[in-house]
Amino acid sequence: MEYEDEINRVLEKIIIKNDDPEYLFGKANQCFIEEDYQSARMFLRMAAEHEHVKAMYNLGYMLHMGLGGSKDYREAVSWYQKAADKGDAAAQNNLGVCYKEGKGVKKSSYTAKCLFESSAKQGYAAAQNNLGSILLDVYDKPSEAKKWFELAAKNGDDEAKSNLRRMKIKEKGDILGDLFDIGSDIWDFFKR
Repeated sequence: MEYEDEINRVLEKIIIKNDDPEYLFGKANQCFIEEDYQSARMFLRMAAEHEHVKAMYNLGYMLHMGLGGSKDYREAVSWYQKAADKGDAAAQNNLGVCYKEGKGVKKSSYTAKCLFESSAKQGYAAAQNNLGSILLDVYDKPSEAKKWFELAAKNGDDEAKSNLRRMKIKEKGDILGDLFDIGSDIWDFFKR
């Protein structure tokens, strides 16, 4: 048994020395499941540096959320950008959120919209909802927004379902619409 453990440790070192990105990504996931976020970050960084797209996205997410260390929006944006450039829909969406909120980059609704659109067209439900939100709230295009909310809702996005309800109430133009907006603003405030 001890002999097998030693062989496994040696093999692990050999594989890490060879920098197999799939192995490193798997180790990162294992560490994440075990809530060893610092090690997960380390393995993700190693895999991401070898062009593993999901590792790039996941490392960006961990940096964005402060898992395994402090939050670093600028570095998160850098990794999201690398994964987004390779077509990763989740990275495009999260990079769009960074541009929308001005975290790690200069705030740009236009860039956020373009990123959400690119991700949404790949079927990413959160991006479909985010695109609808920016079209409604920034660009005042309710009919386009509704189309994206409906698609996101169909794809299981609960926030999109809520946005559709909000639009329906606003269309009626009654006091409930104003109350819903106030409640949404309060909810957004406490989510931060």
